[in-house]
Amino acid sequence: MILLLGFFASYKYMTYTMKGPNDLFSTNLFVSSMINLAVHSLSIFGWFLYAWPRSEVQFINGLNLGVWLYISSELIFVALMLNKYRKEEVIGVTQAVIDAVKTRSVKIYEGMKSTIENQTVLRRKKKHNS
Repeated sequence: MILLLGFFASYKYMTYTMKGPNDLFSTNLFVSSMINLAVHSLSIFGWFLYAWPRSEVQFINGLNLGVWLYISSELIFVALMLNKYRKEEVIGVTQAVIDAVKTRSVKIYEGMKSTIENQTVLRRKKKHNS
């Protein structure tokens, strides 16, 4: 429950600060991420105080779960914010990457095709000369 509160606190902070005239996306995203990290760190510390006296294995398993929850919530948060505030930029960069991959893959395919054809011609010449 606390981890969800951290996520929503980060989300609310980001949406509140982006409404102002000074909408510095990267700075606000960094501060929101630090809020999320602080809440997760405090909850993991609370887990340490609760679980360590009981069982070390329980603490390690909970720590592992807490780290993965933090990573996944951070990725979801950044993806949401990029989608909400920088949608056009993300779409433009994605399209540029796709275009580059298409052009390069066609060039690579053509290069491989000509190399294979050259090797086939050389093999035929060797067979013919033998």
